[in-house]
Amino acid sequence: PPHHYEYQISISANGAGRLRFIPDYPSHDVPVWEEQFQVPLSRRVYLHTLLREANLLPPPPNRDDDSPVGGASLHLSATSQGEQADLSAHRLPSEAADRLRDIHKALRDTVPQHVWNLCTQRREAYIAARYE
Repeated sequence: PPHHYEYQISISANGAGRLRFIPDYPSHDVPVWEEQFQVPLSRRVYLHTLLREANLLPPPPNRDDDSPVGGASLHLSATSQGEQADLSAHRLPSEAADRLRDIHKALRDTVPQHVWNLCTQRREAYIAARYE
């Protein structure tokens, strides 16, 4: 369906940021767009602090819920000071899921608006060509 899309935001320790955007369900004939951007040190420190203060590293125990069908889902893979966490909001206790959503918003807001605009414009053109 034309409403599905996926993206990944990566930020390295040196400040290199990358948005990987997939405008549809991933498959061999769906494009993947990657845009690079720089993340200032102050923003990296803020994100790191947010992650540490959320107490998601090490990750809390997961609930045994199945993955949701339809609608948005939120996943975060993070490494900080040698600790790794792969987190899914629907599998976390509600307070931890709320903290994960706050981190997600902060990460999303780190990507420059012109990068989001570019991917949105490309996606609209892709959807128009593929589904309309």
